[in-house]
Amino acid sequence: MTDLMKKTVGKAGRPSRGEMAGRRGQLLAKALELFTKQGFAGTSLDQIASQAHVAKRTIYEQFGGKEELFAATIEQAATALISRFPIPKARCTDLKQDLQEIGCLVLDYVLQSRSLAIYRLVVGESGRQPKLARLFYEHGPARVISCVVSLIASYLPEGAPEPVCLARDFIAQVVLEKQQRALMGFAGKMDRAEIADEVARNVTNFLATLQT
Repeated sequence: MTDLMKKTVGKAGRPSRGEMAGRRGQLLAKALELFTKQGFAGTSLDQIASQAHVAKRTIYEQFGGKEELFAATIEQAATALISRFPIPKARCTDLKQDLQEIGCLVLDYVLQSRSLAIYRLVVGESGRQPKLARLFYEHGPARVISCVVSLIASYLPEGAPEPVCLARDFIAQVVLEKQQRALMGFAGKMDRAEIADEVARNVTNFLATLQT
């Protein structure tokens, strides 16, 4: 076999980085689909491997186990959301606009059927799998709060309240009541205009507390 043929075979047999990232994304998507449909305990790595068309060994090599695979699915979803947030700047003057943008992104995300299914899954398994709930919080809500902390901190004057507490309060104001109603099934779907109006009211109230 010539050197050229060897190089060609080598390239053909080895997936590119883009292909590997695509396969990983497909695996995580299939894993999340099965977790939300069947529950964490009711979903096996054999099922995930079979439906994602990968070897079970591959899952262990890439993630370590089922808990770590679940954490990776949550991290991927959180990263996709956070990547759309406005970038905190040194000293900006339009906190209202940035909070409005973040609030709309977060509220729209948590009200999606997949997000509600993930939340139900974690809450349902939290008693039997407390580590699962912690992984969910660390890779999901905690990352969102951290981003809001970075944004708020860039606007606050010296002596202002702790930005972590402010960030938690803001997310709770935007999300909590609407998410609760959606989880219990008696809230109608909100369109973009309704989400924007709802977030605007919360942003106004939140900024008013900063001035008191």
